[in-house]
Amino acid sequence: RLSDQKPDSTHVKHTISDGLVFMSYIGEVTVDRIIQSRTAILADPDFEPGMSFLVDLTEASLASVDSAEMRRLGAHGRKVTEGWGEHRTAVVTSRSLEFGMIRQYEVVGERPGLTLRVFRDHDAALSWLQEDGPTAG
Repeated sequence: RLSDQKPDSTHVKHTISDGLVFMSYIGEVTVDRIIQSRTAILADPDFEPGMSFLVDLTEASLASVDSAEMRRLGAHGRKVTEGWGEHRTAVVTSRSLEFGMIRQYEVVGERPGLTLRVFRDHDAALSWLQEDGPTAG
């Protein structure tokens, strides 16, 4: 955890391990910052299209993201994941605002092959990502 950081700063970290992309956001998160982090992941030599994502928003706020920005994020997601095939994204958050925003993203970010779910518990999210199925690795 980066608990020594200023509350108004945004920090993003990603790691790729065991066929999963782990992302962690801390602080106030903007759509531009999410798009920047997606770009970094796509450039990572360990990344392969179709990998599942575990996104940790437990220390993040989406308070500055409105519906128009959420639609822009959905459009970007459709563009960069075209042709990936089946993949899953699990988002973990502990706050109701972010939970609701991710539920909205499930609709505006819908695209072929993506199954997205929002969770309040890391273990449940990871278990879901590791279930047998078309996206199991």
